[in-house]
Amino acid sequence: MFLSVLQANELLIGCRKITAIEACQLGLVSQVYWPTSMMQEVIPRIQQMALLSSKVKQSWHYATWVLETF
Repeated sequence: MFLSVLQANELLIGCRKITAIEACQLGLVSQVYWPTSMMQEVIPRIQQMALLSSKVKQSWHYATWVLETF
């Protein structure tokens, strides 16, 4: 979901504060974590992102090698 012009103006010009839940509903953030369970939810996600990052890096090295050999 994207912000409408009206919503963006309301936030920017009106300086209205919004909650994390509202930010998520407006599409400004992708996920909201409760402070009490944040570390238990965030750490596995970071590990997954790091794993994917290394796989992307490996794929990139392979792709550049393939392009250089042809």
